[in-house]
Amino acid sequence: KPVFLIEKTVIHEVRRFGKENNHTALRFMKEGGEVVEAISFFSTPLSWGVKVEAGESVSLLAYVEQSNFRGNREVRLRIVDVF
Repeated sequence: KPVFLIEKTVIHEVRRFGKENNHTALRFMKEGGEVVEAISFFSTPLSWGVKVEAGESVSLLAYVEQSNFRGNREVRLRIVDVF
């Protein structure tokens, strides 16, 4: 899987999800207002060595994946690292 570097992008929203809130989703806003979601399983905003909260600028490594969770098909990013 190709891994992409997304440099210095501002986090629009951070949310925890999962039965035990043990996964993290970061949302980024594109120029046209479209939201791009990047997820990481079994992680918290403290899992990375940078401040991960709305309004902060971060760089990330991620790959593209397709999700079919609960019958909803979507393309999203799977986080490898945030820095």
